Amino acid sequence: MNAVKQEENLGFTIENDKLHFESKEGIKNFIDRTDEMDFNAQVRKLQSRGFRPLTPVFKETETEAYNKFLMRKQERLHEKGQLYSSKNTDDELSVPEELDEDDELIADPAFAALLNEDRAIYVGDELYVFTTEGAYFCKIEHEQKLYDYLKKRGKALKNKMVAKELPCDAYLKGESSTESREMVTRISEDISLYAACGGGGGGYYPPVTSPDPVPAKLPYQIKQNLGYCTIRSESVWQNIFGDAETCHDYFDSKRRVKVKFWNQNYAGLYSSIGVMTKFQKKYWLGWQKSDAVDYTEMGVNYAEYTYSFNVPMDDPTKDFGIIAKYKGVTYKTDGTTVQDYPVSTPNWPFRSEDNYPLNLELYLFDKKFEGIKGSELNKAIRDLIMDQLKSKINGLEKAFQDEKVSIKATIVDPFKNEARFVIINKVKQSSGGKIRTTFDQNFLLTFKWKDKVIVNDNGEAEYTDSWSSKVFGAKSYKNVNIDFYGVARRDGNKYRGKQMGYGK
Repeated sequence: MNAVKQEENLGFTIENDKLHFESKEGIKNFIDRTDEMDFNAQVRKLQSRGFRPLTPVFKETETEAYNKFLMRKQERLHEKGQLYSSKNTDDELSVPEELDEDDELIADPAFAALLNEDRAIYVGDELYVFTTEGAYFCKIEHEQKLYDYLKKRGKALKNKMVAKELPCDAYLKGESSTESREMVTRISEDISLYAACGGGGGGYYPPVTSPDPVPAKLPYQIKQNLGYCTIRSESVWQNIFGDAETCHDYFDSKRRVKVKFWNQNYAGLYSSIGVMTKFQKKYWLGWQKSDAVDYTEMGVNYAEYTYSFNVPMDDPTKDFGIIAKYKGVTYKTDGTTVQDYPVSTPNWPFRSEDNYPLNLELYLFDKKFEGIKGSELNKAIRDLIMDQLKSKINGLEKAFQDEKVSIKATIVDPFKNEARFVIINKVKQSSGGKIRTTFDQNFLLTFKWKDKVIVNDNGEAEYTDSWSSKVFGAKSYKNVNIDFYGVARRDGNKYRGKQMGYGK
């Protein structure tokens, strides 16, 4: 048994070539507390100790190590068959272009890096193995039983295209237990199978009407001429862990831009929704991320998603109205400022790394936003700003007219016990070849506001919690609409990228 030193306080050990997290919450905490650079450094440290992650991190100069990884991946695709991958023919396996540093099944790159090359992980007292049929899991003490079953199952699926030919429900037992049809099937007394059969139904989603951002580096006409991705609504992986779409645009046969979107739930261990743009170069066996670009840019024109809470709000009839935050000051719609309105929401995309420093936060506790979405909701938010806020908030009107403001809105419907999150006009640029942002990842998600005033011992007014909700257990996001783009520039004037729209 090989274990990480406990004094590092990482919340997990390495055992039997797998990471062992103490709890489900530990997975989110580890991913959430590190930015991408620190996270990659941690993964590289694990690699140096012998751990082989599903998606390892290499420097661009480590060509030999990367080729060895792709060779092992090619061997796994060939040996493990249909239960591991849809690439089940020798012809497909012999084509280097089919190999990529990213995993075809686990779309979230952060979660993928915590699985070993067999897509396995220990959490608490359970073992999880992710396959094309879903996530098989059992108590660690029954690990050998699970691997014996998977070996037999893999042989049974040989030369069969089960994942492609049959919808998720067709080979799972049991009844749907959630709106997204996340199901657990009991395979035997000791083995169970999880699959989120809520994919499918996604597809091309026309971009909503919104002013186009004009970043400092990316020319307006370049963004306007980006091709739109063709979304494959019949994607195999939409039937297993949720939605995942990828598109490419090529500079030439050895250089391309990869644009990716995902909304997936990994057996209740971890759930996330995010987008990624990456410049890649083709090497001997496959494609790898490269920093050989002038810059990379990713922008979210519009994104909207809904999250349902597991516990009810108290005092659901209370009218909270509309609150706006701009340049560190909190306002009501009449223009009066609020001394403190400490609202906590899930992480917003890009966090403090926005290309636009001017961010307008809106908290909408108003029934007039109920039942509208997409372009209609986008228009309603913009009308709210134009009609009620821009003249009341110092400096907002000019910044809004100059399209220098990014907007993020939280819409809470206490009667439905859910919250909707909207992002408009968010842009990030990087001098490197990759930008990844996770809109939100939930295992332990807290949303709260404070409205009860008390006077402390110093005679100062303080807010106390009116309502606080902790959501235990990763859940899938609903009603996802997104329109975003990713682009890279090389050699001063060569641009490649794609715009992607998705809605369901």
